[in-house]
Amino acid sequence: MLKALIETSLNEMKRLLVISSLLISTNIRAHGEENFGPNKGYIRMPGSFHTELVPQMDGAFLVFLLDLQNKNPITKDSSVDLKIKNSKESVQFKCTQMEDHFHCTNDKKVTITADSKIVLKAKRHGIKAQEATYDLPLKLGGHMKAHNMSKESK
Repeated sequence: MLKALIETSLNEMKRLLVISSLLISTNIRAHGEENFGPNKGYIRMPGSFHTELVPQMDGAFLVFLLDLQNKNPITKDSSVDLKIKNSKESVQFKCTQMEDHFHCTNDKKVTITADSKIVLKAKRHGIKAQEATYDLPLKLGGHMKAHNMSKESK
């Protein structure tokens, strides 16, 4: 009888663990990485706010610092540092503060390789976040290809 009770308890614990895992993974995806942001960009949540990265045709990027509801972009008391990195190089972009976003540009040709990624460090209204990384080519939620970036970007 004791053995049956222990087996029942173990099965119940396994079931709760599976349900908890599903709820946690659903909650993680709920932060918007599988959908475009309000400015048609790619969303990450590196801290207590969201970053939205919007690639431009000329190789530049717009970066919006959004609240937890993916709204209210601000630049006051904020900063953005953007680099494209791979195993052979790291290219720094110059990010200029605009009214509601940052405009990040560079003058160097960037070669996009299989291990290239964008590394974004941001501070929103005085609150610093962890690095946000975007694998290249850019994809929604790591699944679908969304923007077609060429092998070389200006």
